[in-house]
Amino acid sequence: NRLHEVKRPVMSATVELRPGRAMAWAKQVDDAAAQLAEQSAETRPDASDTELKRSALRKLLETVSFAFDDALRMLAGTADRSHPPAHADQPEMPARLADRLDPDAAGRAIRCVAAAQANLDRNVHATLTLEALATELSACLSSASVR
Repeated sequence: NRLHEVKRPVMSATVELRPGRAMAWAKQVDDAAAQLAEQSAETRPDASDTELKRSALRKLLETVSFAFDDALRMLAGTADRSHPPAHADQPEMPARLADRLDPDAAGRAIRCVAAAQANLDRNVHATLTLEALATELSACLSSASVR
């Protein structure tokens, strides 16, 4: 699966996100989206390059959001078999995020990703959206009063 191939490096970069590395994270996500978009062009020849890239960005941001959601479930003690983690293929990623977050910071991160997704839907410039999100996520990961 194409998404799976680019998801791991994006998730790893998300876990390691620090304030001084926010723009590098945004570029890595943008590059991963470009790779996904290029691969999708083969199966969606009528879609524009912009449409393909925005679709890929939405998918990548969804995986990032799910990781923060999984981390929040871990922090709240509600991660269980009745609601399997979204990242069952790489459970260490949400666990590593949970180590850097408190529940409030995890909730803020989820809201930041949702706002970025909404901005993409409103056709806000994708690079600016990613850069703003990177700055916000790095602040969430840095500001938490970790357990």
